[in-house]
Amino acid sequence: MTVLVAQRHDATLRPLFRLGSQAVAVATVPVALVIALFASEIVTLWTREAATGNQVGPILSILIIGTAFNTLMNLPYALQLAHVAGGRLDGFIELELSIWDAIGALLIVEEAGGRTAPFVPSPITAKAVCIAGTPGIFEHLVDLVERTLGSEQ
Repeated sequence: MTVLVAQRHDATLRPLFRLGSQAVAVATVPVALVIALFASEIVTLWTREAATGNQVGPILSILIIGTAFNTLMNLPYALQLAHVAGGRLDGFIELELSIWDAIGALLIVEEAGGRTAPFVPSPITAKAVCIAGTPGIFEHLVDLVERTLGSEQ
């Protein structure tokens, strides 16, 4: 997608993005729905404890639905960062992003001449602030995020 964005091949990019989004949705949503709807039964089969299944099932349903939504957001994050690398967008800010969702795209932004904030979640599995932008506004984006996060703490 980054190459198509950089070359401004919108006619090719739009159907590819749509097809990719549909493929992710078709692969994710049915599985997530089945697990969410039958979470108590799945936990009961796994643990062989009906009480555990009844207690853990609703929590598992919520976690599965949240994970499915997170999965559906991966392609839009990648496309937005590709647009920053390609010069179509001036900046990208996400306050909670996993390293595996962003690290490749951040490298592409840097290689294209953009700037990125250090993205070092601690521990590595935690979510962190992700900032990328053109050299002209990058410092303003960082300042905006620092002021915003500073007022929440």
